[in-house]
Formats: sequence, structure tokens, C-alpha cells
Amino acid sequence: MRRRFYTLLYLLVMLTATATAQSAHVFKKYMAADGLSDNTVLCGLRDSMGIVWLGTNNGLNCFDGRQNTIYRNMVEDKLNFDSNLITALFEHHTDIWFGGSFGLYVFHRLTNSFEKFRLKTQYDVSISSSVQKIVQTPGGLIWIATLGQGLFIYDPSTGRLTQDSRHDSFFSDIVVAADLVFLASLQGRVVVYDQTGQYKRTYQIFNYISDKHRICLEYLRGRLYIGCDQGLYTLGASDAEITQLALPLPPSGQPLTSSLMA
Repeated sequence: MRRRFYTLLYLLVMLTATATAQSAHVFKKYMAADGLSDNTVLCGLRDSMGIVWLGTNNGLNCFDGRQNTIYRNMVEDKLNFDSNLITALFEHHTDIWFGGSFGLYVFHRLTNSFEKFRLKTQYDVSISSSVQKIVQTPGGLIWIATLGQGLFIYDPSTGRLTQDSRHDSFFSDIVVAADLVFLASLQGRVVVYDQTGQYKRTYQIFNYISDKHRICLEYLRGRLYIGCDQGLYTLGASDAEITQLALPLPPSGQPLTSSLMA
């Protein structure tokens, strides 16, 4: 996990070196000793009101600029450690959605209350597995990546929830780019949909060894970057294959390639 994080961090630093050279940034460490619920932060969100939400190994944190409020044991009938592990955060109107190994829950800010996301698909399937990422496409659809149940898409305009686990069941990340949506699979695949939820294609990561760890995605300057324990990979809009990058990034060279899956 640490190796994968540093790989993507290196990429971001390299691509933003020019911009950061023109302005100074000051970083401050914020830990449990300072009021954080846990030193392991798994996800973060800055909402439309400027409030920072942090999901940790041990609870949900809400920092308003002055004080930090910690929420624990929000999950029904699960007053244990697993119920406090927050892996995904998302803002929908005035609500904060959060996911973990318990599925998907909603914090209603106006009533200061928590509620399970109870909507089911037409086949009576609810979101009960670990939620890893939640994003919204420009068209308004909300995409929910899970470990075990594949992809869920919620349409707020109709109240309809659909599920797609045909192309993979274990997703760890989602990124929206141009008119496409990319999902990272723990099987070493990148699954591509259009923004209406129609499946397009699947790419296999070259030389990938399944290790059940997260695969991270980032979209920068027209290219998709994929970080995993095997290194850093990239995919462009016109590429037929995923290519592996050497670190430090070379000015030129022949990258390793993967094959395109139909």
C-alpha cells in the first residue's frame, strides 16, 4: 500500500512541479494526539460549505476550521470496530454519504442523523458489501464501487438503482474522464464505461500479480494513470494497450505493454 501511494505521489509532484515552484505551501501534520479519531486516514472530502470530512480506521471526522467532531458507531446493530472503518465519502445535496465494510450510509446534516441507504435494485439487491469509492458524473448519475458486488449506479432523477457485476465484482477506484468512466479491478483490470453506464471495454494491466490491495486511478492531462504494487501504468485516449512507466519518468524509451481484452 505504501509503495502504491508513493508511486502516485511521485507522479503528481512531477506533473505539478512548475506550478508549485511559483507558490509556497505549508503542510501541517494532524494526528490522533491533535484530536483526530485515528492516525490512518482512508478517504477525505471538502464539502460545498468548506467543511473537511475524513474517514479513518476508527470513525468519521468533521472539521469545520475550529473544532473536530468525531462520529462512531453510526451503523445499525454493529457497535464494533468494523462499523467505524470509513473507506468512501461523497456529498449529495445537504447529505454526506459514507461507505465501509458495512455497505452505504447517509448522514443527514439537517437532522444530524444517520440512515442506511436502503434502496434496492429491481432484483431486490441492496448495497451490503464494502464500498470503496463514490463519484458523480456530469449527467447526474452516482457511481458506487464495491468489493464483492461490483458496480452500482444510482439515478437521483428516477430513484432507480442498478447493479453491474458481469465484468468484475471487486472494484477499488473510479475516475471520470471526458465522456468515459474508468474502474480499477482487484483482478488487475481497468473496466471502461460511457457516462450513461454502458460497458465499453476492459484493459488488462501488464504483469499484474493479484495481491488483493487497492489499485488507484488518476486522470491528468488527457491520460489515465494506474498505481499498483507492480508500479505505475498509463493509458491514453488513443492507446490500444496499457503501458508501464519506469520511475523516474524517462523522457523517452520503450515501455512495457499489456494486451487489450475484448
